Amino acid sequence: MFGARQQAAMRSTVPVSGTNTGKRGKSRQMRRCGKARTDRRGHDPFSTTRRAVLAGLVLSTAVFAAPAFAEKAKIKIGFMGPLSGGNAQQGLGAKNGFLLAIEQANAAPDAKFEIEPVVLDDASDPQTGVGAAMKLVNDPEVVAATGHWNSPVALATMPVFSRFQTPLIIWGAISPAITEQNLAEVTRVTPTLLTENKPLSEWMVKDLGAKRVAVIADTSDYGKSNSEAVNTFVPEAGGEIVSTDLLPVGSTDFRTILTSLKGKEIDAVYFGGVITEAGILAKQMKEVGLDKPMIGISGFYDPEFIAVAGEAANNTIVSYPTASQTPSWRRWRPITPRKPIRNR
Repeated sequence: MFGARQQAAMRSTVPVSGTNTGKRGKSRQMRRCGKARTDRRGHDPFSTTRRAVLAGLVLSTAVFAAPAFAEKAKIKIGFMGPLSGGNAQQGLGAKNGFLLAIEQANAAPDAKFEIEPVVLDDASDPQTGVGAAMKLVNDPEVVAATGHWNSPVALATMPVFSRFQTPLIIWGAISPAITEQNLAEVTRVTPTLLTENKPLSEWMVKDLGAKRVAVIADTSDYGKSNSEAVNTFVPEAGGEIVSTDLLPVGSTDFRTILTSLKGKEIDAVYFGGVITEAGILAKQMKEVGLDKPMIGISGFYDPEFIAVAGEAANNTIVSYPTASQTPSWRRWRPITPRKPIRNR
């Protein structure tokens, strides 16, 4: 049970036999400890010290022999998002935030678990997302997951997590249908597109003066929901929807629709899709000479949109929800001051 050093230490301090009353025992004790000293009662004052040393050796041996008791339990948490394709910038940013949060949680002195991140690419594709979800729920060490940026992907994976009773937090998708599913295992931390489209529609009609609006969106759940929202909120604000066109996800040619809009006296084009298609639409609006503002919500609030649209991005207006000023946000804010932007 004891190591070699501890056994040697014990041999050098503990008598060989019981009370050590024989001559040989006394001579050994004299050689090891010097002249034997006793108190008035004839007790050896060093016996207490020897017991303390022995107890300390036993305690230290137990500590070093069982380090596993001090280890934290390990769990896994999954992340899913677009890490490739046209929406990768959104997914990579979210992934970095996810990994930072885990790093901070593991570094906390009172942390009860050691968290291992599991990062998977959903490629903004529902089928790929379901494959990633199945990989997570079939790992017994995964206790929860967070995903996605695209609403169609989130709507495809939610039933998987519900069936396996694994918690899922939606970090980016904003379709109202996510909430309408009312699944006990699923929650969200972003507002729905209704809370973005309503104030945008009111501002567009009343402040910008865009009374006649053309709507272009994709045929995904996200695109359809945006189209339905604007078709409701713009008339409520006193405006008019001149036309509504829904195209398949990934469409790259909007010229026919845009050319037809030139003769309809519109004031603005509302686009209910995402980054790459939004950039292509903005470029083609400029190409056909449709000099009207393109307006949308946070679905294409991304530097990649500017990279695709080029100079045509100058005529685009995008809404974006402001960050909630939570205590965590206020602690973070002072150490990351924004530098003033100067014209060059």
